[in-house]
Amino acid sequence: MKRYPLTAFLSISAILLLGVFANPTAAQEDGKEKRNLSHLINNSVTITTNPHNGSHPEVKGTLLGIDEDGVLVQTSKTKVWVPTVSILMIESP
Repeated sequence: MKRYPLTAFLSISAILLLGVFANPTAAQEDGKEKRNLSHLINNSVTITTNPHNGSHPEVKGTLLGIDEDGVLVQTSKTKVWVPTVSILMIESP
C-alpha cells in the first residue's frame, strides 16, 4: 500500500483555507445589518462618509430613504443624497 503524505497534507490545507475564506456567518451578518437600517427612516442620523469620494465628511439630518445605491437625508437646509460607496458609518442617537 502506497502512502501519499504530501497529497494528504495539501488536501487538508485546502479544506482549512476554504473554511477560513468561505465564512457564511459574515455574509449573514452583512445582510442582517442592511435589513435593519429600515427602522432608522424618519429618525435623526449622522452619516460619516469617505471624503476622498468628493462628498462631505459628515452629514447630519433626518433619514428619508434607503436603497442599494445610497441614502437620502434631509439636512437643516436641503436634501442630500449619499452614495453607498461613500458611507463609512451611520449613527443614530
